[in-house]
Amino acid sequence: MKYIQDENTESLLWFLTILFIIDALIIFWLIKDRKKMRKNETYHGIPSKWRLYGILIMSLIGIYAALEELFKRI
Repeated sequence: MKYIQDENTESLLWFLTILFIIDALIIFWLIKDRKKMRKNETYHGIPSKWRLYGILIMSLIGIYAALEELFKRI
């Protein structure tokens, strides 16, 4: 996407759908990993978790921008 304002509504809806799926998978992965670490009482992989949190935050910002643009069009 060059500019979000130049995209048509259908592509924005696809973009939102894909981001929702990615976010759900990341959240599921983080919860599953946290439960596994508590069960085994081991704590590792902190840098990779921070990367996942970063990806999650960036995609939430993308979802917010796309939703804001869709509401402007309505």
